[in-house]
Amino acid sequence: MKQWKIEKTLKDIVSQVKERPSASILVVGDIILDHYQYGKVERISPEAPVPIVLIQNEEYKLGGAANVANNLSALGEHPHLIGVVGKDLDAKEIEGLVKQKTIPCNLISSDKCPTIKKTRIIAQNQQVLRLDREVSNTSHWDIVYPVLSKFKDKFELIIISDYGKGVVGRELLEELSNWKTLLLIDPKKRNFNNYKGCFLLTPNRKEAEELSGVVLNNRESIIEAGRLILKKTNAENLLITLGSEGMVLFESGGGDVFHLPAISRRVFDVTGAGDTVLSAIALGLSKGLSLIESCVFANICAGIVVGKVGTSVVLWEDIEPLNGKWESYLKLNKWV
Repeated sequence: MKQWKIEKTLKDIVSQVKERPSASILVVGDIILDHYQYGKVERISPEAPVPIVLIQNEEYKLGGAANVANNLSALGEHPHLIGVVGKDLDAKEIEGLVKQKTIPCNLISSDKCPTIKKTRIIAQNQQVLRLDREVSNTSHWDIVYPVLSKFKDKFELIIISDYGKGVVGRELLEELSNWKTLLLIDPKKRNFNNYKGCFLLTPNRKEAEELSGVVLNNRESIIEAGRLILKKTNAENLLITLGSEGMVLFESGGGDVFHLPAISRRVFDVTGAGDTVLSAIALGLSKGLSLIESCVFANICAGIVVGKVGTSVVLWEDIEPLNGKWESYLKLNKWV
């Protein structure tokens, strides 16, 4: 295994991302309201062998495509967000959150389905239960297209955050593939045959296994899966995120394959980590970093965000104290 070192220092990468003006970024996808209820467990229910959680407080956070936009906003950017919400109180909650975060957006109201909501019950820093409220067997293209078409050729980079809930489908992907822009996609299996020729796909381990049909249990299987996905989608580049095992970048159709080791930090919660990776890569590219430099920046951001509880974002004050401490992670492993 060959060691491959980026010429820039971590300080160079961070300074470039923070100081250079960015390209315009559009985020399109499934908007989710993440609802957290925190409490404590002191006894088991006499009615069934389940814990009784005494709720002490709760909070709402932006999830899905809205979390991607929020990650960019937290680092000082102003991405434009397009997605669908229901005609309900949860939609009002999302409207309030994007206004609070000053994220420019088009929240398209639909009477076909409720606002997607995930409620997580957390006790003693552990998730006890998750409740999902959604209708995902529908398409929103008829209401998304009139809004989306107004923004054609107005953005230099587009992020598609596909959670398989109805916003992203064949029509949307075909439309955006014709725009003159870099297209970054966080994929789901249901749209696999529609991801054609994008700049970057960013599946996690489970998604990569579903897309390729290969179980990822060693370096050879990861390389095999990555090349199959690239061949089927004709994507220019692919990044497979592997949690505690880091991430693997296939550049230029899989010609070069690099392994980025995970940042060694205590993991509290991986919720939304994929959103953080995607937004950080997009931010790096928009500031003129190369793809591999952008992935290094994203790897650092992912290492920070998994150390936080719940759907969280990375702030500059999280990153800046790390300058000079993680230089060893600029030494990547070149697999191919």
